[in-house]
Amino acid sequence: GSSVGPFYSKNFKIGSVHQGSKINLVIGSVMGIDTKLAKEMGQNKIKGAFASAPEVYFNGNKIAEIQLNGDGQRIRIPYNLVKQNAANQITIKTGRNLMQKAYVDYDDIEMANLSIEVN
Repeated sequence: GSSVGPFYSKNFKIGSVHQGSKINLVIGSVMGIDTKLAKEMGQNKIKGAFASAPEVYFNGNKIAEIQLNGDGQRIRIPYNLVKQNAANQITIKTGRNLMQKAYVDYDDIEMANLSIEVN
């Protein structure tokens, strides 16, 4: 995966989906999340530094926060936000280091294999 910087966007073409469909953003792998929860789960050993959770936006609407590192994370995309048979945009805005006051320090996160799954 590549480093994200303050934010990362990717467009996905989504075909026609019916009302009852479950639409998920699937993140194959996430590394580098430094949230308080990730620390409590032993995922990060850096003392005294933690970051806000990266935020996930779909077509400009916030749909989730990523609290933990891991593989195969699924984020539900609300049906009403999907543009059918058109490009849809996922944006991941990385968290900020909450302990850094002198400047805004964005968390370095890495992601691999973002995809949209419709069931």
